[in-house]
Amino acid sequence: TGPVSGYYYVGGVCGDNGGIITGCNNKGSVSGDYYVGGVCGDNNGGTITSCHNTGEVSGNDDYVGGVCGDNENGGTITSCHNTGQVHGYKNCVGGVGGGTYNTITSCYNDNTGAVSGNGGSVGGVCGSNSGTITSCYNTGTVSCNFDSVGGVCGSNGGKITGCYNTGSVSGHNQVGGVCGYNSSTITGCYNYNTGAVSGSKDVSGSSYVGGVCGYNEGGT
Repeated sequence: TGPVSGYYYVGGVCGDNGGIITGCNNKGSVSGDYYVGGVCGDNNGGTITSCHNTGEVSGNDDYVGGVCGDNENGGTITSCHNTGQVHGYKNCVGGVGGGTYNTITSCYNDNTGAVSGNGGSVGGVCGSNSGTITSCYNTGTVSCNFDSVGGVCGSNGGKITGCYNTGSVSGHNQVGGVCGYNSSTITGCYNYNTGAVSGSKDVSGSSYVGGVCGYNEGGT
C-alpha cells in the first residue's frame, strides 16, 4: 500500500505485463513519467482481469491510466475498475487505460476517480483508443486543458460499443459526453444528462462540443 514511483513502466502491481494478472488491487499512490498505471504500467500482450486501483496515479508524460497506462500487442483488460484520482501532464490519460490498441471490456471509472490532463486525449475510461472498448462506463469528472476530451474516450480510432458516461466533462476543443474526437465507430453509447459537457473556444471560434461526440471526422 506504500507509494510506487519510477520513470518508464510504473505500476502498483506490475510495471510491464506479458502474462496474467487476476484479482489484484492497489491502494498506494503511483507516479512516473511514461506508461504509468495503478495496477500495471504497460500491458504488453498480457491479460488483466478483476483488478482495481484506489490510489492516486500521476504521470509526467504520455500513457497514464487508473488501471493500466497502455494496453498493446494483443493485451486484454476485463472487469477492472478505478476509484483513484488520475492526472497526466501530456497525452493519453484515462480512468481505466491511458491508451489501448486492443481490448477493454466491462470496466469502469468510479465517481471518486477524477481524471485530468494537460495534454490531449483524456477520457473517463480510456484516453486514446485504437482497439475495442465494450460495456464500460464512467461516473467521474473528466477535465483537460487541451483537445479531445470525452466521458468514455478522449480520441477514438477503433470501436466503442455499449458504453456510457454520467460524469461532467470539460476541455478546450473536441469535447464529448462519450467521445471527444471520433474517426471510427461508436455504437449503442450514451451520455446521461447528469454531467455537464463544456468546451472553451479556440482561435477559430469553435470548440466542437457534443452530448455524445464532440467532433466526428469520417466516423460512424
